[in-house]
Amino acid sequence: LDDVHIRAMRLVSDEVNDHGGRFPREEHERLCELVIDSPVLIGHDRSRLPVARNFAARCVDEGDRHWVEVWFYWLRGDGPHHDQLAADIDAGVVKEGSIGFEFALPQCSICGEDIRTCEHIPSFEYEHNGATQTAHYEYRNIIRVLETSLVYRGATPNTRIVKYPLFTKLAR
Repeated sequence: LDDVHIRAMRLVSDEVNDHGGRFPREEHERLCELVIDSPVLIGHDRSRLPVARNFAARCVDEGDRHWVEVWFYWLRGDGPHHDQLAADIDAGVVKEGSIGFEFALPQCSICGEDIRTCEHIPSFEYEHNGATQTAHYEYRNIIRVLETSLVYRGATPNTRIVKYPLFTKLAR
């Protein structure tokens, strides 16, 4: 613990993201399993080596949202992404996250078919079963987590680094 910084990130929720996709709750446990030992990058930049590593994940309920929270660590010291990254996170300069992943089926929220081949378009409204619904797709059959990233703006609304009292104790 003396050699590393540890932080947690609310990475994805069950809310529709900026791409028109949504991680349904029933996929969250699988996502928690797959994210373990995946690298943490800056801005999805795969041309550079990781700055941190994910080591734990859990599902968290917060209000009416269900989140996948990921815990990650990186080295303390003078490197470009060591103590300065911790300071930037703790000051709120770096505070949002994103995920790179592979999945098998983008399932339409209106008809349940593959949204790549059905007639519905994400973010458009449709009459369905007597109500107006906005189409989106569900990320189904998640195959692999490629990486998580610290980003300037996450696609999932309200993604963020979470502060726990443990982090304050470890920083002393």
